[in-house]
Amino acid sequence: MSKRSVRPLTQDERDRLNLVKLHLCQQIRRSMARQRNYSATVVAIKLGTSRACVSRVQRGVVEELTFNQLFGYLVKLEPHFTLLVGI
Repeated sequence: MSKRSVRPLTQDERDRLNLVKLHLCQQIRRSMARQRNYSATVVAIKLGTSRACVSRVQRGVVEELTFNQLFGYLVKLEPHFTLLVGI
């Protein structure tokens, strides 16, 4: 099986991706707020990640987080959500 080469993202594409990741962080924060009884440690355990990563999500530090990570966290916190994609 051959590997496909992936071209680097342009600055505009990186900016758009970071905006999408920021929106995912906002949704994750909203979900965490609805589960007020959970500390950051409990949320980290539930998501299978570190407290530091939960802190990054809460602060919206998207450069250090991947889209797949954030999407996975949202799925774990909100299994039944609606995703609208605009092109």
